[in-house]
Amino acid sequence: MPSRMAAAALCSAAIALAAAAPAHADPQVRVSFGDLDLSTRDGAEALLHRLREAADAACRGDGGAATDQMQARIRRCRNDTLRSTVEQLRNPNVTAAFAELQPVLYASR
Repeated sequence: MPSRMAAAALCSAAIALAAAAPAHADPQVRVSFGDLDLSTRDGAEALLHRLREAADAACRGDGGAATDQMQARIRRCRNDTLRSTVEQLRNPNVTAAFAELQPVLYASR
């Protein structure tokens, strides 16, 4: 299992690389979680919440008005970024929390 420092770098890198935000936006979002205990369900769910917010911010770009097509692209970006980040973390509790969330994420596609 990656150290906290390596996991934080993975979160930041995955969100930055997977984000399909507009070219003029800076899609890097740093996610801090040194205060969380990922060996607990509460800690894993708290990190997942932070990751969702970060992916949303990275994928939304400048937050201007979006067409239906752009909104669909933002949702795909957010969902794909979150999935990729969770996979890279390789934390069973975060993965389990994400698995429970997936029907909600993909229903909005």
